[in-house]
Amino acid sequence: MSDTHDTEPDVDVVDPETGDRSEWPSPAEPAIDWRADFLDWFTAHFATVEVTGSKDGVTWCKQWWEHPEAVARLWALYYAHKQAWEMADTLSAQSDWWHYHWDHHRTILLDSQLGPFRDCVDGHLSKRRNAEAPIIALGELPPDGWTPPGAPAYEPESDLDD
Repeated sequence: MSDTHDTEPDVDVVDPETGDRSEWPSPAEPAIDWRADFLDWFTAHFATVEVTGSKDGVTWCKQWWEHPEAVARLWALYYAHKQAWEMADTLSAQSDWWHYHWDHHRTILLDSQLGPFRDCVDGHLSKRRNAEAPIIALGELPPDGWTPPGAPAYEPESDLDD
């Protein structure tokens, strides 16, 4: 074995200070271009999508990336798809993805009455009177000290421990 560690050693690495054994450090994983990977999936997936029945209830926005809810749903679909195709031992995971993920989100994404593209019938936000107005006005946030039911208590870290 050379001193430059060009190859993996035949034995575990031992930390000289602690005596702990560990695996030989693996080479760094190549960085993933998540945008490109997502867009590749998006393009390939939507090339297979068929709308059955009446298209009257279906709306899609050509500027889908401008809709935060749609992007969040599509990202969740993409990530679940990656897990189903790359990490599953059986084809049932792929079937489950179609049934539990795609079928559910497709219904919401394409719904012309309630979906995120409902105001995009003739172009991006073409039916909205004020494209800047929030869809749901949140109102006030709860007062300090409020926590959701069942949430663990939050205790901020103190700077006094230094």
